[in-house]
Amino acid sequence: MSCEIDFLYVLKTVKEIFEEELSKYPAKSYNKDIIIDNDHCFRVVIEWKKCMGELIVEEPGFAPYRYVNFNILSWTTDEIKAIFSWSDSINDSLKIIKDKIKEGLLIGYKY
Repeated sequence: MSCEIDFLYVLKTVKEIFEEELSKYPAKSYNKDIIIDNDHCFRVVIEWKKCMGELIVEEPGFAPYRYVNFNILSWTTDEIKAIFSWSDSINDSLKIIKDKIKEGLLIGYKY
């Protein structure tokens, strides 16, 4: 069963939950760089001490996700490795999307 959610609603909600959740962490613990922020795409890069992440919300066209893609990579060793990787699907509710953003930010902060 699919969860049809309007793209603009997801875009707005992801931006809000991202900023709300990120504000719970000390500002000195991360660097945030918003690359794109418009009605078609939100792309932000977050850097912590030992890892970095990218959160993208867009209508993907050919991408393997519906609207949201969130990846965090470690750079503590010679080999870069994924410590969190999630993409939404047509079956994901807005609650699942919110929970995954919260989870990813927590993993990045604690890593």
